[in-house]
Amino acid sequence: MIVVAFGFNALINMDDLPPISPVVIVHGIFMIAWYTLVVVQTRLIIRGNHNVHIILGKSSIALALGMVISGIMMTLDSYTRSNSVDIVTVNLFITINFIILYTLALYRRRHSDQHKRLMLFASIAMILPALGRITQAASINDFLALPMWLILMIAPVLYDLKTLKKVHQATYLGIALIIIGMVFTVSLMEASSWIKFLEVTIGRG
Repeated sequence: MIVVAFGFNALINMDDLPPISPVVIVHGIFMIAWYTLVVVQTRLIIRGNHNVHIILGKSSIALALGMVISGIMMTLDSYTRSNSVDIVTVNLFITINFIILYTLALYRRRHSDQHKRLMLFASIAMILPALGRITQAASINDFLALPMWLILMIAPVLYDLKTLKKVHQATYLGIALIIIGMVFTVSLMEASSWIKFLEVTIGRG
């Protein structure tokens, strides 16, 4: 989804792409590496390669830091170029949710039922920009990325109901954090006090 969404949008809207700077390339590499790691880690557990899983899990800390730092740098650069409050606000809350969910996943790493769900939702929390590229490529309202995001969160719920006959607490937590972030994002986008705060702290684009 990440590769196809960004790739297809780049082909369709080539003239609207931001400048290809080193930070854009680095952030893209970090993001692709993260979602690749999620798949690899899942396969390792299925195959019983717990030691390799643990080693890669420790290395994911550096990867997560790289994602967050490069993402912040891209957000600041985007604001100075376009003065887009929307991008800053969206990226702020998805980054906060990623940090919370990833940290909790590491803390609960010895509880596999919680760990895997928290890692999954950490990944879902960061996928909104890719969904936004889908709406841009399809020339539809950007806000349609939000229901697409909600649909993605239904999959873990269905999995829980099938395997546990109930929704796991970690699944509830992941959904709750993302929805709370979504509500704050939509509420702040047009708030004059928030716009003023960004102008004072970051500067006018």
